[in-house]
Amino acid sequence: MTRLLTPKITPSELGRESEIIVKVYDEMNKKTKTIRQTARLFDVSEATLRNRLKGGITSKEAGIDRRKLTPTEEIALRNWILSLERRGLPPRREMAREMANVLLAERDKTKPPKKTYGIVDDDIYNFDETGFAMGIGATAKVIYSSDRQGKPSIIQPGNREWVTVVECVGSSGSNTPTSQALDQLLKGALITMHNAAMLTSENHKLRKAVDQLQKRHTCRTQALPNEGSLTVSEGRELAQALDQAHEAATVTNQPEPPLRAQRAPPRCSNC
Repeated sequence: MTRLLTPKITPSELGRESEIIVKVYDEMNKKTKTIRQTARLFDVSEATLRNRLKGGITSKEAGIDRRKLTPTEEIALRNWILSLERRGLPPRREMAREMANVLLAERDKTKPPKKTYGIVDDDIYNFDETGFAMGIGATAKVIYSSDRQGKPSIIQPGNREWVTVVECVGSSGSNTPTSQALDQLLKGALITMHNAAMLTSENHKLRKAVDQLQKRHTCRTQALPNEGSLTVSEGRELAQALDQAHEAATVTNQPEPPLRAQRAPPRCSNC
């Protein structure tokens, strides 16, 4: 019959491991100057200490990766063997091997919810809520009883306002849908304000151009007298005067033809 032996840790091994752990924490907290000094202080190998500081593990922990069963599965298998032994049916090696194979077959049999429902990291968020009171905080010297524990606080007059903050953080570092919607809303508001400013500028320019055209049209328009309407003869005279002024302006604007070159008169030999 094969006897099941449970692993035991001797006090010397436990003490040595605790010394190494304390040494590592002291080195991390910089309580000692050098690694060699702390190794001598705790009587620990300097190479072992340097290996632990670099992330090394014990030989017992390293052997777990080479085992087929996890520590939890080994504990379950051991409890099953001890249970059969108490009932008077100690299992053989073949039965223990079959039970170990059953434990291996049941491992990772169920899919995690992420794979079952197709959940991606972008859809996982962590929500946290906290609240704090709004007020004026300051330190001052006050007189209080020596039997009091802790620091005294002065009560502020009036009701204090409490503010609740809800924090939402995505597992992949992406923004929440609410933040994305707010960003799009802000971008749309900025674009609308920019377009409104451009329309205001264009409207101002158009109004200025229309005012200039109206001023030019007013200067060219001849005002009629308030005495009454023109007679037929006065209208004809006004029209003729306008036509003559237009013809004079046209003639003035026309360029003069160049003068034709004339031949000089012949001269006699006596001249």
